[in-house]
Amino acid sequence: MKKIKALVLLMISLLFFFGCAEKVESKIKTIDDVNVEALAGYSGTYVGDNSEIGAIVKELIGGETYDQLDLTNQQLTVSYSIETEEFRDFWYGNEKLLNENLLYNMFYLTLLVPNAKGYTLQLPDHSLTISRIDMMAFLEAYLEDLPSEEDFYKKDVMERYIADHYKEWTKLIQSESFQNDFYQQFPKS
Repeated sequence: MKKIKALVLLMISLLFFFGCAEKVESKIKTIDDVNVEALAGYSGTYVGDNSEIGAIVKELIGGETYDQLDLTNQQLTVSYSIETEEFRDFWYGNEKLLNENLLYNMFYLTLLVPNAKGYTLQLPDHSLTISRIDMMAFLEAYLEDLPSEEDFYKKDVMERYIADHYKEWTKLIQSESFQNDFYQQFPKS
């Protein structure tokens, strides 16, 4: 009888232990998970504001994988980590999705950080660098009623602009023709 009680107690303890040790799945942010309203709140962020830029990057696609920021010479450089298999699969599992994710992040960094002279998104095997002047010229060809350069510094104007257009921009960024045009002009290295 003592052996049965001990066995039952051991089984209950094991069930409790394994039940409490349930693995928590981490989720890497995708285009559908981005809180655009929260992003819009960072409109007009300056390159010199590291904490705000870090918050923007965390809100963007793959924000959980960002490793480092470099803001030298007003060039905003975001480095992403692929230290885990989950991170590698996220960034390198699908070339079309990789292109979409980098383009989305580049798009919003351009809108939200207007005093940057350029933007770089770095992965161990890929890098995408674009000057603000080139990115703005590209966007002007696709976006109607793009605000003036001065308006990019006005939080209320940009919040409204982003709120009014983010759904159409998501569709645009996901379109193969837009991606092709973008990467023909700005190939990844």
